Amino acid sequence: MNRETVICSMCGHRFNADQLGACHTCPLHKSCNLLCCPYCGYQMVHVRRSRLARLASRLLARSPQPRTSTSGSLVTLPPGRTARVVALAPSLPPARQAYLQACGLVPGCQIRIVQQSPVTVVRFDHTELALERELAEAVQVESD
Repeated sequence: MNRETVICSMCGHRFNADQLGACHTCPLHKSCNLLCCPYCGYQMVHVRRSRLARLASRLLARSPQPRTSTSGSLVTLPPGRTARVVALAPSLPPARQAYLQACGLVPGCQIRIVQQSPVTVVRFDHTELALERELAEAVQVESD
């Protein structure tokens, strides 16, 4: 007899999945993929009996490949990518730097690239900002 100990995901109670009295009296026992906690009654999927649950646990167990960090200007990033503003180019006129800072585009700000053409559009906090190419090239970022 298999002694599989299960921990209830609701209350943390440990119990043996093969010795559930109520499940053995149920007419759906052989085709049922659920376990009921004898302490709190919470129902959970029996991973060993469900093919879909086994597949999901294998897929979730895989660790995602880490993304390498890259740095450059805003124009080098594809749409959908997130990045952190590192600096504004010193060659940018002070009035343009002040404009970007007034909009909230400051070093340390987390941004998301929405589009690159015809202009660069970025989203950060509760702001969506369209930047012409000259300004987008002046914003130095480090992507995730």
